[in-house]
Amino acid sequence: MADERVRRYLEAALFMSSRPMSLEELSRIAGVSAPGYVQNELNELQREYEERGSAIELAYEANEYVMRIKSEFAEKVSGLAQGAELSRGAMRVLALVSKNEGIEQSALVKSLGTTVYEYVQELMEKGFITRSKKGRTMALRTTPKFKEYFA
Repeated sequence: MADERVRRYLEAALFMSSRPMSLEELSRIAGVSAPGYVQNELNELQREYEERGSAIELAYEANEYVMRIKSEFAEKVSGLAQGAELSRGAMRVLALVSKNEGIEQSALVKSLGTTVYEYVQELMEKGFITRSKKGRTMALRTTPKFKEYFA
């Protein structure tokens, strides 16, 4: 019974989180000090989803766990997501782009570092910005979706 409760805490944490979570974070939330035990429960949770043929999967990437829709279903249902969950870095980039329409990507890289490329990609995938060639760099602009979403 205790295993089941820990597994449900882990499931709830991964479901609610908008970002991947480390084993340490999940252990803390589940109230378990043994990371190996938590990892076993995560493996069991993953097996549960696989056995019932769920559209949801529990993935382990870069030493973190994330709950997500399997890629074969994601495209069909992605438009149903209520809000766009944006990383903190993406929000920062989006704020700068909205304040400085047509800002050059190279200028953002100079001020924020090379992680800007990742955030720009995230924002483009979610439809909040576009980019167009401007000399040797790219000019970034917000989209109508941005104006609609943040109005």
